Amino acid sequence: MICYGMRLTSPQIKICLIATATLFMLSGCKNDVDDSAFVARVNDTVLTESMLASMMQSPNYDNKYSSEVIRQWVEKEILFQEAVNLEITENSNIEFILETSRKELAAAILLKEHYKFAEKDVDEEELIEYYNESKDELKLIDDAYLYNIICFNNEYSAIDYRRMVMTNGWADVKNLQSKDSTVTEFRVEYFQHEYQIYPSKILKIMENLLPGEVSIVLKLEPEKYTIVQLLNKFKKGSIPKYEYVKKIIENRYKMIRRKKIYSEYFQELSSKYNVEIKKGFE
Repeated sequence: MICYGMRLTSPQIKICLIATATLFMLSGCKNDVDDSAFVARVNDTVLTESMLASMMQSPNYDNKYSSEVIRQWVEKEILFQEAVNLEITENSNIEFILETSRKELAAAILLKEHYKFAEKDVDEEELIEYYNESKDELKLIDDAYLYNIICFNNEYSAIDYRRMVMTNGWADVKNLQSKDSTVTEFRVEYFQHEYQIYPSKILKIMENLLPGEVSIVLKLEPEKYTIVQLLNKFKKGSIPKYEYVKKIIENRYKMIRRKKIYSEYFQELSSKYNVEIKKGFE
């Protein structure tokens, strides 16, 4: 059974997959295993080398040494076996949660596979058309800024770059980064709402800049020297140009289209199954 309105996102799918995989890992392996084939044991349950290798590839275990992974497995297995001894796993709530998770995971995988074949690439014309139709929804809820920003881990490099900017204009920072290892961050024509700008010192500086004006070298953190150039400021209630909100437009358009795909797919599936909801529970 697929629940009405179920739309699991990619992060939720990943969580379900990890949770299910963890349940299998916790149960370990109780078959007879050669002493050389396992790396840890709690009573009759063992963690094999192949299981450890699989766990090390899981997103849950990124950048962790095998000894830490093994320690965590032992801790979880001890807790799990104690829960079994206390018959906690026989609790009806546990069974209900496991069954619900199994259904949600299966539904999420089904939808993921369907979207893979039903969705198509979005072309520029579709996005522009959606932008023109949705301008009223794109009115800014607060002020926004369009700016260039570059950060260095060396103060002298930042000073030299600002001097170059004042003489020749804002340089191609992509080319600069490939040549200058002291560049730690760069963004060109970066569009952000006021509430998104961090640290707040950058916002305070830009509030006092004119379009085209370049800031002084800002030391925002130890060994982080930043220069910003204000390109434009957008007032609350205004509608930014398409190129500045293209990513937002694309995400919204894909979400709307996915909802439509889901609705059509669910209607198709509903015709295949007998569904009955008692009167008074609709």
